[in-house]
Order: sequence, then C-alpha cells, then structure tokens
Amino acid sequence: MNLRYRLRNSDLAWRRIGDEGTLIDLVNGRVHSCNASSAVVVEQLRSGATLPDLVGALQSTFDVDDGAALEGAKATIDYLTAEGILESES
Repeated sequence: MNLRYRLRNSDLAWRRIGDEGTLIDLVNGRVHSCNASSAVVVEQLRSGATLPDLVGALQSTFDVDDGAALEGAKATIDYLTAEGILESES
C-alpha cells in the first residue's frame, strides 16, 4: 500500500513563479524556495499524492528516467517532512 502525502493545509502559503515556487510556513515564518522539480512535487502535494504519482508527474514534466524522478520526489518528501509541513496517511 502506498502512503498518500499531503501538505499541511493550515498556515501555508504557496506561490508559483514561472517554473519555480515559494512555500511559506506561516507558523514559524520560514520561506522555502522550490526549484522547478520541487515545484512540480509541491503542486501535486497540495491535493495529496502517492510516491508513484509524484514520480509520474516529474517524468511527464521533465525528460528524466525512473531513478532520477524517484530520487527527486523522495528528496522533496524528506525535506518537507523534516520541516513539519508534510503529512502522510495510509
């Protein structure tokens, strides 16, 4: 069973600027700059996504193989989880 990840719904602000984005945690005032690939992942996480969903979104947006897409998705998940702004559910 794949975990479904979702951004914490309260107290977050997201702004997409071109290919990149900015995620602001209004609880602690932290600003997170997202490169193009992280922005794709964050867009998916706003409504909830599984790891395979994220890999697929990265592959459909960029010309990357499974391994690179998986690595990018996991890195973003790990970072957002460590920052306390990503929730998961089974």
